[in-house]
Amino acid sequence: MSAGSESGAAPPANFEPSRPSSAPGRHEAMRALAASAARLAGLDALTTALGRQSISVATAIVVTFAVTSASFVSYAVWWLATKVMPANVIPISAVIAFLVATPIAAYLVSIIHSLARSRAELAELSQQLITARDDAREANEAKSRFLASMSHELRTPLNAIIGFSEIMKNELFGPCGEPRYVDYARDIHASGAHLLDLINDVLDLSKIEAGREHINTHSRCELTKIIAEATRVAGVMAEKAGVDLRVACARTPIHIDANDRMMRQIVLNLLSNAIKFTAPGGEVTVSARLDVPDGVIVDVADTGVGMTDEELRVAMQPFGQIDSKVSRQHNGTGLGLPLTKAMVELHGGTLTIHSVPRKGTTVAVRIPKERLVEAGVALGVAV
Repeated sequence: MSAGSESGAAPPANFEPSRPSSAPGRHEAMRALAASAARLAGLDALTTALGRQSISVATAIVVTFAVTSASFVSYAVWWLATKVMPANVIPISAVIAFLVATPIAAYLVSIIHSLARSRAELAELSQQLITARDDAREANEAKSRFLASMSHELRTPLNAIIGFSEIMKNELFGPCGEPRYVDYARDIHASGAHLLDLINDVLDLSKIEAGREHINTHSRCELTKIIAEATRVAGVMAEKAGVDLRVACARTPIHIDANDRMMRQIVLNLLSNAIKFTAPGGEVTVSARLDVPDGVIVDVADTGVGMTDEELRVAMQPFGQIDSKVSRQHNGTGLGLPLTKAMVELHGGTLTIHSVPRKGTTVAVRIPKERLVEAGVALGVAV
């Protein structure tokens, strides 16, 4: 048996496949015409009002509307007909009333059923979203609790590796004999220190997310002093990179209610980021000033490569790494900006970034005035 006979007789030579019916097109045109007529008749507002009612109330409104409309048209026809052909008033009025009321009622009833289905779908979708949100929140909290509880277990052996490798690379107990051993120990020490920084950042961010990090209300620190210390630490990095690091702070000391370690890390993170992404010969400026409505403003501005809006969104995500030539030249965890933002918000402040590609970036940290200390008293905070 031939292949053609297996599937039936072959089509004739002049056979043309049937074209799809244009019924969907006609239905779409009819729906569009009905929607236009509804808009002209003012039914859009009515259907919106019906959507806020129950099915029974909406049905009663539809019936009342249809009967009222038909009665009005019937009365108008009766009034006109009595002047022309009184004998045919009643049949004509009945027919016209039916023709007017039926499409209106049918249209509005279909709208009611459509709204009922939409309500059910929205209710189901809302429940699914609530369930997904709760699951995601529970998973995130479990992750944060796990990472926060691993602080001692991760740091203790890593500190031992860093300490022993430092002894070996400095040959404190005598020469190692083979120079390559010293190089290996130096690499182990550098890698261990980098890993410890990563672990510390992850744990700090996890503690904040898990709500296990709190600010002591009565802790005091001098912001201008913190900026000066951070500038001295970052100055070594800036000198190696050929970047001019400048400080423009108020001469009057600024005291705030804040965690000293976190504030120091906030300033250091912003300075190190600015120096990393500023070419040799560029400038990085850190400033702090009092602002009456906002509290304290700390700005870190650079003349570096800058970022686009999309790159900025990536940089603000945990472990976000911008795919650029400059970013690949520096090792980083991608936690600097997210951790800094979380620490600022933990103090009730805000972090905003304005960046222009090839022009530079300015990061503004606002500490609320409630944390500003004046003459030993925090403004807005009883001590």
